[in-house]
Amino acid sequence: MRKRFEAQLTLGCTPIHEIEIPAKSRDEFPAFLRAMQYIYTNEELNEKIYSLLESIICKKKKTGRPGMDLWSIFVLAGARLCLNTDYDRLYYLANYDVLLRQMLGVHDGIVRGREFERQTLIDNVQLLDDETLRSINLVIVEAGHQVLKKKEMEALHIKIDSFVTEANVHYPTDYNLLWDSGRKCLDLLEKFMKSKPSYYGIDVDITKTWRKQLKNRMLTLTRRLSKKHAKKNKNQLEDVKKVAEEYLIIARTISCVLNKIICINPIALNEYLLHKALKYFIEMLDKHIDLVDRRLLKGETIPHDEKIFSIFEPWVEWICKGKVHKTR
Repeated sequence: MRKRFEAQLTLGCTPIHEIEIPAKSRDEFPAFLRAMQYIYTNEELNEKIYSLLESIICKKKKTGRPGMDLWSIFVLAGARLCLNTDYDRLYYLANYDVLLRQMLGVHDGIVRGREFERQTLIDNVQLLDDETLRSINLVIVEAGHQVLKKKEMEALHIKIDSFVTEANVHYPTDYNLLWDSGRKCLDLLEKFMKSKPSYYGIDVDITKTWRKQLKNRMLTLTRRLSKKHAKKNKNQLEDVKKVAEEYLIIARTISCVLNKIICINPIALNEYLLHKALKYFIEMLDKHIDLVDRRLLKGETIPHDEKIFSIFEPWVEWICKGKVHKTR
């Protein structure tokens, strides 16, 4: 039988509502502990959360033995998600972090409080499935809106710290992103054709020819745009335009055929995700056809906000900070 909270605190233990949590720390864990303290002291909110926990955890295991109380499971599961950590670190925090042990109600007072075994943590914390955590999250978010909003229709403004992480993408140019878009379109088209060979009215050999032609023109264009070629050839601009025109003709042919297939052929339910992916890569193909045409043939300067640096990770941004120091 599980209890909601162990009412009998350790001798000398600080009650949860009296825990002093550092307010000036910029680490995420004190903020999490403050949220747990608010949930514990708000009777209406913790009643909703306990009800959700009981509906899931108390049904899964009925052995008659006193298990870990629901409050401890909830706090430990929240700590693991907040820190995005593993059970080894959670084991350390549950047994040696003073503030967390106070929040669990087992902090060492005059007498040493309860210690948690690693396997005990694993067995109990994993009882909270994703669906239950989402339900609890909705309850907490609703309570947060009531605390922060001054008026019902007023928008919430949240300040957060951001940081930059390096993305693993190749050097982005509009013409090699055009190749990426084209090859992914052909990959997905070939997957459709495997299930229905004659349904799309295209031979497999045609897709192989398109792929070969598209790659060859991309590589040729790369060589024409290189500095070495510019030094050797005075008519570099004309060569670049000629190869770019051939490159775009093949890309437009592929785009035209694929757009017709998307519009005419109905997609089965089991092919929905493939269809969605194909539609996305066709959009990327059309976008980079336009960018290559404007930059290489019409001589336009493409605005920064129109550029995409990876079709696979479209959220990637180009960030330049400081000066690049040449290595000696």
